Amino acid sequence: MADASLKYCIMGFNPKSITAMLENIVYFELRWDYEVYIGKNETKEIDFVAV
Repeated sequence: MADASLKYCIMGFNPKSITAMLENIVYFELRWDYEVYIGKNETKEIDFVAV
């Protein structure tokens, strides 16, 4: 879920979920103007590559 207020309303507040929600918000905002890719390299993760 990218809508933080809706998630808090349904599931309650959990401080550990803030990072995941922010990543979702950034991803959806980037998609407006860019092609967005994600990836992994063995043990490391590349969150977003916007082209």
